[in-house]
Amino acid sequence: MAEQVQITLFSFDELPEESQQKLIEAFQQDYEPDYSIVYDEFIIDMSEQYGSNIKEDDILWSGFWSQGDGASFVCEFDEEVIFPILKERLSGGHEVQQLEELGVKIRHAASIRSPSHYVHENTVHGYLIFDVPGGKEFDVEIANTLEEALTEIIRDSCKDLYRRLESYYDEETEDEAIKQQIKECYPGCHFRKDGTIFAR
Repeated sequence: MAEQVQITLFSFDELPEESQQKLIEAFQQDYEPDYSIVYDEFIIDMSEQYGSNIKEDDILWSGFWSQGDGASFVCEFDEEVIFPILKERLSGGHEVQQLEELGVKIRHAASIRSPSHYVHENTVHGYLIFDVPGGKEFDVEIANTLEEALTEIIRDSCKDLYRRLESYYDEETEDEAIKQQIKECYPGCHFRKDGTIFAR
């Protein structure tokens, strides 16, 4: 014989505080924010500041709980944008003078990734190819300093990207933000009093 059972359902706001918290914690555990806005802003900033051509697929990261977590990217740089920035990192005016006297230019500037199981900033470094007119040579120490300066820029930018991602994650997974996500997913009365979801 069929039996009729009456169930009282609640909206999220009608639930007891304990049941609300249970739901929030369950959503926080499984929720993964959409980081597109972070990628887009970072890519634009890097392009404007350093002439990089980063694409979203060039970015790798892991977070935010292990010691080896971090972010990194590979890309090429506009040589005409990055070279003056790198020359500013040289310690002596005679080094810049030597570059200018020889007519040294950068033919290729890039961030490249070393083989690694990790993806943090120490897995990438700067790579430069120089164009010296007439096959002349210039001080290898200057070349090394410029490449080290590019590596420093890249790694500082990686750390900045990771901070942006972590900050966005914290904002998107705080209790109030998760509450809003729950209400958008379940706008009506979908919950039992204990906070479990009733599938209609």
